[in-house]
Amino acid sequence: MIRHGSDLRVLNGRVPPWPEAQEALTTGTALAGRFSVPFHFASPDEPDDEAPRRRPAR
Repeated sequence: MIRHGSDLRVLNGRVPPWPEAQEALTTGTALAGRFSVPFHFASPDEPDDEAPRRRPAR
């Protein structure tokens, strides 16, 4: 989880919408390249709690 404050800062116009998403995309892409694995960001433009997720191993 990447979080740099509350969502109130977005509503107040103090930061662009969802800067954490850009950081996650940049970091995920770099790690995928480094380890030669695929990277998929299910919802890079806005929070989506219905986005597909990987299920934990049992």
